[in-house]
Amino acid sequence: MYGLQHTLYNIDVSPQAYWFNMGLWDEQNMVFADACRALVHKVIDSLGGQDKFKFQLNSSVLDVGFGCGDSCFMMAEEYGCNVVGITIEDSQYEIAQTRLLKSTDTLNSKINLLKGSATDLSKMLKSQDKFDIIVAIDCAYHFDTRWSFLHSSLDHLSNAGQIGLFDVAIQPNAFNHPFKRWLFEKICSGGNIPVQNMVNADEYEAKLQEIGYIDIHIERIDVERVYGGLARFLKQHAAKLTETGLELNFGNYNRLITVAKVLDLLCWGKWVEPVVVTAKKPI
Repeated sequence: MYGLQHTLYNIDVSPQAYWFNMGLWDEQNMVFADACRALVHKVIDSLGGQDKFKFQLNSSVLDVGFGCGDSCFMMAEEYGCNVVGITIEDSQYEIAQTRLLKSTDTLNSKINLLKGSATDLSKMLKSQDKFDIIVAIDCAYHFDTRWSFLHSSLDHLSNAGQIGLFDVAIQPNAFNHPFKRWLFEKICSGGNIPVQNMVNADEYEAKLQEIGYIDIHIERIDVERVYGGLARFLKQHAAKLTETGLELNFGNYNRLITVAKVLDLLCWGKWVEPVVVTAKKPI
């Protein structure tokens, strides 16, 4: 008579987190939020490796492309940083602001959220606004362009301040064949990624040097730790929803499976590699 309709009564429709990055899938049976947190920790750890610099209590951090605020909350809570977050997405900004207003006074005093474009930080920040650290977690390849963002970021780093990104780079000569180039441009267009952002690691480093950064380090991450892990999770998640009677509509199911297939393709071809990028502003 009732089937599995009661499953709906057991769903918590107020999620505790709204994480949205590709994640770092280094452990078995990781849930999405844990993988996303692991990716942020990876970038933070990479910043900590340069000149023994550590995230410290009351360090000033600019978190660009913060999604719904989870990375801002994490850095303020776990590291005691003072965080300014910037996003261009209206809906994500509103959710993050609502969450912040419901949080503790301590967290409210450490986080300030702004809405605007990452490629022209001067429209939201004063010239004297300087940060010890700027991070962009799994978003800079969407910026139009990444290089405008990196130029703008240099102006808002304190002397010897650092920037840390989780980003992507292409393999040299990966798309020289006309068909591969066509497919690559289609994927970029569908993913809202400006083609000019897609460079190999050596070209990425040269761009950073040209802009004025020093102590540049680009760490390549194995595709299975990112694309492979997320692809497996998406397929398992879709299956689990169906098993519990919560079948997705065609659009949402198709979106999950399509993204998983694209990630599988990236794992197979290894044309686009995940990278963690860190660099410093000169003194």
